[in-house]
Amino acid sequence: PPIPGSEKYGAYHAAEIPYVFTNLNVTNVQDIPYERAFSELVSDYWVAFAATGNPNRDGATKWKPFTREGQDYLELGGTAKRGTHLLEAECALMEKLVARSWAK
Repeated sequence: PPIPGSEKYGAYHAAEIPYVFTNLNVTNVQDIPYERAFSELVSDYWVAFAATGNPNRDGATKWKPFTREGQDYLELGGTAKRGTHLLEAECALMEKLVARSWAK
């Protein structure tokens, strides 16, 4: 989030909380149109999931369940964008490294 020291902290643990609860003032996130829109987007998915067990709602980009075959994901930013196989090569490398470490 764009707060003082953000270049030092990056995407820190619980950074999403002010966005989820549409309360940007908690951590002094700049209340600018982009941040407000992002907060509404994130909050809408969380509220739908909490209320129904499904993050999807009418009129929103569908958040498909993750499967090993499709490896669907949803990227939240100014808008929601669907994608598949995020960082597939990097994940495959990590799986190999983990398998090797367990084999020893």
